[in-house]
Amino acid sequence: MIDLKYKLAGTDLCSDVDQNSEYLHFASNVSFYDFASGLPEFKKLKPRPDLEEITRKLQEGIPWTFESLSQLVKTRPNVFEVIARIFQQERFSDAQLTHFAFAVEKLNSKDEDVRYDYAIEELKRDQHCQDLFAEQIRPLTISLFDIGDVLNRSPNFSKEMVSALFKVVVCTCIHEMSGKDTLSSHLSKRLSDPATGSADRFAKYTLETLQLNQLLESIDAGKFVERKLIPTDTKGRHGNFEQDRVEQVFEEGGFDNLEEHVSKEQLGATLPITLDVRGMGLDPSKKYYCKQKYVVGIKKRKDGRPKKFDFVILVDGKPRHLFEVNFYSTTGTKIGINKDEYRLMNSLIKEGLNSKFHWITDGNYWLTQGGMADLDELRKELDIYNINTLRENLHRFVT
Repeated sequence: MIDLKYKLAGTDLCSDVDQNSEYLHFASNVSFYDFASGLPEFKKLKPRPDLEEITRKLQEGIPWTFESLSQLVKTRPNVFEVIARIFQQERFSDAQLTHFAFAVEKLNSKDEDVRYDYAIEELKRDQHCQDLFAEQIRPLTISLFDIGDVLNRSPNFSKEMVSALFKVVVCTCIHEMSGKDTLSSHLSKRLSDPATGSADRFAKYTLETLQLNQLLESIDAGKFVERKLIPTDTKGRHGNFEQDRVEQVFEEGGFDNLEEHVSKEQLGATLPITLDVRGMGLDPSKKYYCKQKYVVGIKKRKDGRPKKFDFVILVDGKPRHLFEVNFYSTTGTKIGINKDEYRLMNSLIKEGLNSKFHWITDGNYWLTQGGMADLDELRKELDIYNINTLRENLHRFVT
């Protein structure tokens, strides 16, 4: 809870209240997240008729033992997808996938020989891992590379090199597996191959950690999966919520979106120093804005890369007003990162560029003690609005 007492203490109460007037006005206009129909909180899993029979088999087979479940996974790898649909929001995490697909205890071993032996064993049995390994090692070798030399433990390839590059291969494999909406062919092969131990590790984790039998005894797995709703990305929802409202404010204020015209001119995502609005058949006296655009000459001070702005308002064809938009429902590291980035960006834009930087931000965070202190500090350097104060100040963006 915000404590304004320290700001309101003293003999001249009216003067102290005046000092808080800017914050109080901002705070009274702060918006909370609204579950708008256009920003769905959940999505449904796509129907998978091919998994329905496996789901029924899984339900009817309880209680499962380690041996019976492992054997089922080896013969029907799609059991993996059914269990993911039952237990996970959408899919297993990369950490879980790594544990299932590879023997992590060997990869993590403090014994170099254990790590090296495991790498060689897996490269011999897994052609995909072998191909990926060859891609990694070729640039490091001077002479012609022969994978047979590695597999035959040639001293030309140190244990350290082989172990390190195999771990890179593991990361690549997991990235490929996690990017799939369905069971990847590589993971399916590893689950089917008893020698990899993948099915055994998956069965053990499912029964001991996820407690599959106990859950299946308490639910109808088929109906559960059919009804299941997947939460959409919170960060994405909050960002879209605020950006959609900003666009609505601009439209209500008489600003026209130039996106269609910019696309016709094939300008891409970068706005020039001056846009020939009249040459595009538009009225230069009207007010225009663009979304998600770079501006020629504006780069991040920290790394020198071009900066993409959430919104740009053009005045006489020039990108005059540049906006970043954020919504913060809680305190987190992102607010600190944004503060530093926007301070640097603001100072850069002030150095001779004919543009102005503005920050549009909303959410519960600004009603906390930390949010109040941040706002007091940041307003000394930055031009900050929330949705409602933005609406009050649209007249500032026409010159």
